[in-house]
Amino acid sequence: MDRLPRWADVALVPLVSLFLAFLIAALVILAIGENPWEALKVMVEGSLMSAYGWGYTLYYTTSFIFTGLAVTVAFHASMFNIGGEGQAQLGGLGVALVCLFIPWPHWSLALIAAATGAALFGAAWAAIPAWLQARRGSHIVITTIMFNYIAGSLLVFLLVDVLRPPGKMDPATANFPAATHLPSLSELPLFNLVFTKNVPANVTLLIALAAAVLVWALLWRTRLGYQIRAFGKSEQAARYAGINPTTIIMLAMLISGGLAGLMAINNVMGEAERLLHNSAPGRGSSGSRWR
Repeated sequence: MDRLPRWADVALVPLVSLFLAFLIAALVILAIGENPWEALKVMVEGSLMSAYGWGYTLYYTTSFIFTGLAVTVAFHASMFNIGGEGQAQLGGLGVALVCLFIPWPHWSLALIAAATGAALFGAAWAAIPAWLQARRGSHIVITTIMFNYIAGSLLVFLLVDVLRPPGKMDPATANFPAATHLPSLSELPLFNLVFTKNVPANVTLLIALAAAVLVWALLWRTRLGYQIRAFGKSEQAARYAGINPTTIIMLAMLISGGLAGLMAINNVMGEAERLLHNSAPGRGSSGSRWR
C-alpha cells in the first residue's frame, strides 16, 4: 500500500487522532452524567489560560519530550521500549548520587554532571533488555515491562535502607544542596516576562528541546541514524547490507535509555530537589504515546 502524502502524515493523522480522542472522552463524560463542554473548559482554562497553568503544562511537557524521544529512537529500530519509567527512575538515582555526594559551586556545573549521570544510569538499565533481545531473542516489550518493576523495587530498597537520612521516615533522599537547585522559567531572562511567579517548569525544558533537535539530526542526518531506520524497516535487508543487528539493537536501546534517564533532571533535580520513590509515576508509559 502506498504511503500517505506528507501533509496527511504530518497534519491530518494527528488531527483525526485528536478528534477521536476528544470524541471518546466526551462519550465517557456523558456516560457518567457530566457536561463534556464544561470539562473541556476546565481543562483548557487550567492548562493554558494563565501563566501559572502554562508553567505546569510546560513542566509535564518536558518530561514527556524526553520519554517520547526515547520511544522514538527504539521504535525506528523496530523495538518498542516501554521501559522508560524504570530507566527514568534509575536516571533519578544517577542525578541523586551526583547532587548529594559531589560539592558543586554552581547549578550549571551540577546540571551537566547530573545530566551525564542520568543518561548513563538510564542507558545502563536499558542495556540489559537490549542484550537479552540481541543475544537471547527475548522480546523487548516483555523485558522492559519487567525491568520497570525491578527498577521500582531496587529504588525502594536503596531509599529505605541506604540513602534515607537518619531520623527520616519517608523513602527519599536528603534535599539536594542549594547550589544544585535549577532555576525555574520565572528566573530566566525573557521567560520572566511571562512567568511572574515561581512555576515548576525549569531550565530543563531548554535541554529537552535541544535533545529533540539532536535526535532528529541523529536519525535523519547521520550514518548511524540511517542504519537504525534501515534495520527497523527490514532486518534481513539490513543484514544483507552489512549492518550488524546486535550493534544496532544495543546502540538504539542505549540511546533510548539515556534519553529516558534524562527525564529525571526535570522532576528530581528541577522540581522535587531530592529523589523520591515515585519520581516517574506513569511518565515512561505516557511517553510511548508521544513518539
